[in-house]
Amino acid sequence: MRGANEETLPQRRWDIDWLRILAVVGLLVPYHTYRVFDIWEDWYVKNDELSAVLNPFLYLGDAVGMQLLFLLAGSATWFALPINLSKRKKLYQKSNGEFISAN
Repeated sequence: MRGANEETLPQRRWDIDWLRILAVVGLLVPYHTYRVFDIWEDWYVKNDELSAVLNPFLYLGDAVGMQLLFLLAGSATWFALPINLSKRKKLYQKSNGEFISAN
């Protein structure tokens, strides 16, 4: 039996887990697979036949891919913290004060 001072652990967020799985399988794997066939950046291993058909999707992957993964990782960490809402707000305010300068 839990005491009055003990905090309960947060419930697992399966929706965030599935979004992370879909982001990795649906974005990262195809993105890096197609890099073998694109016409940019010679330092990647390249196939003999190159194609520019999917280059617009590579633009999209470059623009939002890493930001999406960091957003999902941060939200999973945020909801996994075993602290209540008031402590989360204090942590958020403290981290903003340390990482974002007023200058």
